[in-house]
Amino acid sequence: LLALTKQGEILFWRRENRRYASAAEYILDDATDIAVGVGDYAAIREDHSLWIWGRNDAGQLGDGTREDKAKPVKIMDGIIQVSLGARHGAAVDRDHCLWMWGENTFGQLGTGKRRDELKPVLVKRDVQKVSLGDSHTGIITCDGRLWMTGFNGKYGSLGDGKTENRRRIEMVGSGAEDLTLGADRAVWVTDQRK
Repeated sequence: LLALTKQGEILFWRRENRRYASAAEYILDDATDIAVGVGDYAAIREDHSLWIWGRNDAGQLGDGTREDKAKPVKIMDGIIQVSLGARHGAAVDRDHCLWMWGENTFGQLGTGKRRDELKPVLVKRDVQKVSLGDSHTGIITCDGRLWMTGFNGKYGSLGDGKTENRRRIEMVGSGAEDLTLGADRAVWVTDQRK
């Protein structure tokens, strides 16, 4: 369990033997936002620096290694939003550039390549919001267009009417105002009056 207090402190409760510890551990202060992956965690601090820690077998911490980190490490500056998937991560900076890193087995980084990225790589510009599922990625650009990439599954997780995985980011809709991805699904909100 991870919590962000009103004072900007991040607290963590360890899980051992199917139970969470009764006392929280202090992790970091001056935080404004947090994200949780599958064993990895991220925080944006007041100075817009991005800090990540936890599991790193696929490079999902973006620190250039595959070594797990018990304590937060600074990855980038100028970040306004972060999202974590099962084994990949994404951040949007002040200039609305999308940076991604980690596993790329299903094309979830949208780079068109098959290799994992151990450090953040620039993937798209003019990005308003990013949301990650287990192995897929959803993006809303500043003009309200919705873009998806990665695992599509047998139920069409990318919302494009197909079931083939996608290695490059492609537009699947417009008029998007908000977006949230889950394990193998995506939900986006549009304003139908526009």
